[in-house]
Amino acid sequence: MTYLSLGPIGPIVAVKDTSTLNAGNLTAALTQDVIAKKVSTFELYHVAITDVPSDTTLTLYVGQHVWSVAQLSTIGDWDPSQPMLLHPGDDVWFCFNKADGTTPVPKVTAWFRYDSAFPNN
Repeated sequence: MTYLSLGPIGPIVAVKDTSTLNAGNLTAALTQDVIAKKVSTFELYHVAITDVPSDTTLTLYVGQHVWSVAQLSTIGDWDPSQPMLLHPGDDVWFCFNKADGTTPVPKVTAWFRYDSAFPNN
């Protein structure tokens, strides 16, 4: 496998949820218009999260499906043992268990890569 970086996206500031997955709480959205890539398959392999309110739970969704849950302190990262495999059109939601208006407001920077040997990339 030869991974090539697609670079980072962010920081994306969490705002009042618009996904219906986290009503009334803060959510950072990586929607298809933000993560549209010119490859057929790519991975989200690392996420840095800054300005996290203390005692925060993060639930990550791909579309409407829970991918992972993490407990964060005042700064954190999500570095999965298995990267999140994505395709153009996928939405990724970072749902924080903190109400809209909570400070500090979390900021998400996501790192993407793709396997240059994968067909159609």
